[in-house]
Amino acid sequence: PNPFNPETTICYQLYKSGRVNICIYNMMGQPVRVLENRVQRAGFHEVHWDGRDSDGTILSGGVYFCRITAGDMMQSIKLNIIR
Repeated sequence: PNPFNPETTICYQLYKSGRVNICIYNMMGQPVRVLENRVQRAGFHEVHWDGRDSDGTILSGGVYFCRITAGDMMQSIKLNIIR
């Protein structure tokens, strides 16, 4: 769900195997958490984000961006945390 509190699930599909990088950024474009950075098989996948940064600190409510990169494909989505 979006907006979410305290956790959301990001679903995606890969049409071929390859390295996937999923990173969360704040409004200033700074990375706050890497959710995935590994090779995955083709198919449907999902990753959960608990609204925490890479240090485990709960992030404040607001707008964040999720960038999914797989091969030559890149997609960004807006995520809203409600606290």
